Amino acid sequence: MQTGHEELWKQVFGEGHPVLVKKQRRFLKWPNDPRCKLCYAPFAGFGGFLVRLTGLMPSDRNPHYCNKCDGFLQAFPGGAEVEMTVLILDIRGSVDLSGRISPRQFAETVNRMREITSAVLAENRGFILEFQGDSVVAVFPPGFTGEDHAEMGISAARSILEQSLTVQGTDEPLSIGIGVHTGPVYICTVTAAGGNMQGVSVFGQNVNFVARLSAAATAGQALVSPETFAAAGMEMPRQDTIEVDLKGIEGTSSAVLLS
Repeated sequence: MQTGHEELWKQVFGEGHPVLVKKQRRFLKWPNDPRCKLCYAPFAGFGGFLVRLTGLMPSDRNPHYCNKCDGFLQAFPGGAEVEMTVLILDIRGSVDLSGRISPRQFAETVNRMREITSAVLAENRGFILEFQGDSVVAVFPPGFTGEDHAEMGISAARSILEQSLTVQGTDEPLSIGIGVHTGPVYICTVTAAGGNMQGVSVFGQNVNFVARLSAAATAGQALVSPETFAAAGMEMPRQDTIEVDLKGIEGTSSAVLLS
């Protein structure tokens, strides 16, 4: 985890840097995925061809970012505390599933899940931080998503649940669980062994809370915190509000169940 350049990071993720926002809006109109995690420059297809003409391309050091955004993160490492919406998704019963199908089928299943959820998150202006095995960690920072970041987080969770996710090569539905929560997190660059910048991540109790929400959701469910509904200016639907015990969190917590 790195610190420094706090005001710049607050502007980029909390308010939206005008230069970066302009690039994001332009690049989102160009095909194709995958894209740079910061500016959304496309790396494939016709859009990838166009950006390469301008000198943009995947960074040799970190292929999740274009060479210019990677250079920015290298030049201005650090972070800031920003209120945002966080969504975490993972596959339920993945150990059992990996024992019932071939390693190739399992890899194809996870990759297909990533492709579909990535498309949904992009449609809802979500920012994918990382893939952790069979899980997806995404954030909706106001500087990227807009002031409606909480509403977009709820919309993304609903839309993911509506997708036809299956185990590759079968008609078996793929069991996933989702957690969505809004609150202040510390977003910053992180380093790998040797001190090289590895990427961007989020830290803090609110990250732990959404991870616990995600873990508590059963197959085909999303649990959304009251804080997310409040940030979205939406009333919690009483008929769908439940109390859940979250590992490591004292007492019970309220959450809205989406299914």
